[in-house]
Amino acid sequence: CVPNMAIMAPRDAGDLRAMIQAAVGHESGPVAIRFPRGAAAASDAGEGGRSIAIGRGELLRSGSDAVIVAIGSMVYPSLEAAESLARSGIEVSVIDARFAKPIDAELIVSSASGGAPIAVVEENALLGGFGEGVIELLAARGQRNPIISVGLPDRFVPHGRRDELLAEFGLTAEAIAARIAEHLGARSPGATGGD
Repeated sequence: CVPNMAIMAPRDAGDLRAMIQAAVGHESGPVAIRFPRGAAAASDAGEGGRSIAIGRGELLRSGSDAVIVAIGSMVYPSLEAAESLARSGIEVSVIDARFAKPIDAELIVSSASGGAPIAVVEENALLGGFGEGVIELLAARGQRNPIISVGLPDRFVPHGRRDELLAEFGLTAEAIAARIAEHLGARSPGATGGD
């Protein structure tokens, strides 16, 4: 709730470099950059890098059945989930929000305009997190999309290996895809059964 504060979350090393450059040039208020422990994902931007405007997200994939709004470390698992769902005939848009504050209202509202379910995916507490900001934005704009919130519960997370904790809390590509498929009433990608 600090006025004019920008809170960024890079999806990979290329974003981190671009966010540091954007932060140095930002004169309207303080800046925070959130990133998880461990190595950053390799950049998909090459050595030339990318530039980032404060408060602007990026549409990485288009689809009409659902929209994933992911931030930071959850962008690549969300892209993998969308690819898995596509193999099952479910087309999902994926947005890299990049900013928990300010939220890219134009991008998110325009992506929600078709009424498709919105899955907000964050490696953060759901209570008071980025997803609540997205829900508040959509409500203020009169959007009534169904919301699927994927993140951490309101309790202390135990110490452990990051990959194991992500799996425990449903923050893997497989779990994200399964949540969306379940919400749409479809079989989870990769599921088998006796038809």
